[in-house]
Amino acid sequence: MCNPGFTRIRPDSCTMCLSGCGSCSSTNISNCLSCLSGTFLNSNGTCSICPASCLTCNSSTTCLTCNKGYQLLSYNCIAACPFPCATCDYSNNCLTCFAGYSFTTSGCVSNVSCSASNSCNACPLGYSLSSSSACVQCRAENCQRCDPNAPTTCSLCNTAYYL
Repeated sequence: MCNPGFTRIRPDSCTMCLSGCGSCSSTNISNCLSCLSGTFLNSNGTCSICPASCLTCNSSTTCLTCNKGYQLLSYNCIAACPFPCATCDYSNNCLTCFAGYSFTTSGCVSNVSCSASNSCNACPLGYSLSSSSACVQCRAENCQRCDPNAPTTCSLCNTAYYL
C-alpha cells in the first residue's frame, strides 16, 4: 500500500503521482484517479485547484465546503456574515439572526430581557448573565458565551470557530 499521492508501479516501490493527485494510475502517473483536498478531478484526468474560498469542490464553480471565515451559499463560498447575522445574501446583507437577536429592517437587534433597574434574566449571544443579573459583553473574538467574571474566557464560539 502506498501513501496518498503515490502509486505502486513495481511490487517493491511507490512513485509520486502528478502534483495534486490523491491517487493515480499505476501505468500513468499523470492520470489522476482522485485528488488531494483543495483540488478536484477535471475532465482531462488531472487535478485543478479549487477556488480560493473553497475547502473542497467538485469543479471550478461548485464548492462543497468552505474555508474558515466563509459560508456556503448555493455552492459558492461567500464571506461569513458579520455577527449577529446568522445568514446573509451575496451582498452580505443579513437574512436571519442568531438566537438572542431579532431580524428587523435595520438588521439584527438584541433581545436583551432586562428590567428598568438593569436586572436581566436573559442575554443575547455575545453576552453572558452575571451573578448580579447583568449582561456582561464577551471580550473574546468570535465568542457567543463567556465567563461573566472573565469576559475574555470564551465558553461557546460562533459557528465555524472552536475553543
